[in-house]
Amino acid sequence: MSNRWILVGLGASILIGLFLVLRPDSEEPTPTATGTPTPEVTSTGTAEPTPTGETPEPTPTATPSLDAVEIEVEEGRVEGPGRITVAQGDRVAIEVEADTTDHVHVHGYDLLFDTSPGEKVLIRFRANIPGIFEIELEGAGLLLTQLEVTA
Repeated sequence: MSNRWILVGLGASILIGLFLVLRPDSEEPTPTATGTPTPEVTSTGTAEPTPTGETPEPTPTATPSLDAVEIEVEEGRVEGPGRITVAQGDRVAIEVEADTTDHVHVHGYDLLFDTSPGEKVLIRFRANIPGIFEIELEGAGLLLTQLEVTA
């Protein structure tokens, strides 16, 4: 009988060891209860999903990355692309400058980013949900662009 327990313990130890060694490493954040990554938001810095859900100290960026799509809002007029198309799994970088205090809302991903006059907001996240999603100034109800994520 004691040999049986030794074998069960040994088997369990091997399974745990294999799990720890073979589990996939991922740079993706751990999803929250809703399945949406918790964004890290800064007024002039970046917004990047974090696995802990904690908001670290703001880290301003001197210049946006070269691949950021630029959108500018002035007196209710939007300058920028009408649609941004990316493949599922791609990183998205959008820089928004608005002349009003509001919130940029990325629908479908439920991400909100504050805007203030004279400040640029760099929004970064991974496009992991396929579909077409509106990105708008929430309070003004102003469509900034559409995000198309192809599978």
